[in-house]
Amino acid sequence: MQILYITHYSIMEPLGQSQILPYLTGLARRGHAIEILSFEKQALLADLNRFRLQNESLQDCGIGWYPRTYRGGSSAGKLLADVFRTARELNRRCARRRIDLIHCRAHVPFLMAWFPSALRRIPVLFDFRGFIAEEYVDAGLWKADGIQFRLIKRLERKMAHSSSAMVVLTNPVRDYISDTYGIPAGKLFVIPCCVDLQRFLPDGTPTSRAPGRPLRVVYSGSTDGRYDLPAMLRFFSLLRERRPGSHFTILSTGDLARVQGLVEKASVPCDSVTVRTLPHHQVPSLLSEQDLGLFFLRGGLTLLAASPTKIGEYLASGLPVVAEKGIGGLEEILEDQGVGHLARSDQPETLQSILDAALQLCDRGDTRLKAIQTAGRYYSLERGIEAYAKTYEYAVRSTASEAAKTGTGQNS
Repeated sequence: MQILYITHYSIMEPLGQSQILPYLTGLARRGHAIEILSFEKQALLADLNRFRLQNESLQDCGIGWYPRTYRGGSSAGKLLADVFRTARELNRRCARRRIDLIHCRAHVPFLMAWFPSALRRIPVLFDFRGFIAEEYVDAGLWKADGIQFRLIKRLERKMAHSSSAMVVLTNPVRDYISDTYGIPAGKLFVIPCCVDLQRFLPDGTPTSRAPGRPLRVVYSGSTDGRYDLPAMLRFFSLLRERRPGSHFTILSTGDLARVQGLVEKASVPCDSVTVRTLPHHQVPSLLSEQDLGLFFLRGGLTLLAASPTKIGEYLASGLPVVAEKGIGGLEEILEDQGVGHLARSDQPETLQSILDAALQLCDRGDTRLKAIQTAGRYYSLERGIEAYAKTYEYAVRSTASEAAKTGTGQNS
């Protein structure tokens, strides 16, 4: 099957390395012919050695790559220019050669592919990564009753109906979209942010650790916007009172100086917290040395659609997890499986009871193995690749069936 994959994000940055390329290389191994159209920051394109290595790696997998310059998503004018420019390019590309499916990662790529796919009857997969209008509201950038919010929500509904198939990250958001937008449940496929389990504990054998010891706590990921680092620091402060000598490592992809400033304002000794950044390939080694993973995130409806990559990475490393209550599906994954607990970061009074339960998990001898097994059950990359392959087949088949009913055909 000939697949054109469009992302408005970089494939050279950590998100692309962990949540785009592993799926596409796996699908290429299964025989799909894949081309990627991505938007890369100018600084990455200017790093010729890094660019060459990335391109060669994709070529070795049989994947074509057509990078474009990312011009900045904060400007509506620049974003619309990208959309119209790319739509014209896609229309010409689809006219020259057969494309069996266009895979759009999130809303902006769908806008880019909407016209050429409709004109040429090409199936489109809407890979829904979250409620972007609500994310802007949660970040304080938009008003819930503003024109931007209403426009995006109207477009989102139309995208859901226009797509040949739709991928979402959690079971709760699948049910919400099906009920709210009237999308048939059979058209919605749940594929969480998966993890290459082999990169973490390849032998699957966690090391035993003494109960009652000082703990090594970790947070890995963004520290901007809705990510509630102050709440994580408050939780660690409580933990350190119970386990003196404990240490908190923050692996940040954001502004390290800003993060260090938040640490200095928190009620923890600065030498008990390490702030650093690591290349994506070095993260598994550090996580394997930790005892507990944290993740607090502010939000409302946006939490329902979230599938944080770090949760799967923590579990695959054998770590129990304390995470934000309300994130889609985590009750089943963490609490029901006995590998984590959920807390409301905006309710500090509940953190003490969650801490008690988390310390018990860290001291149990079977927790690390259960965490690894849970990662395999819910976050396996191989299962994710298989799910995408089935979604592709459904999208193409359903579009062909509809074309047969209406007497139209692809590229007609």
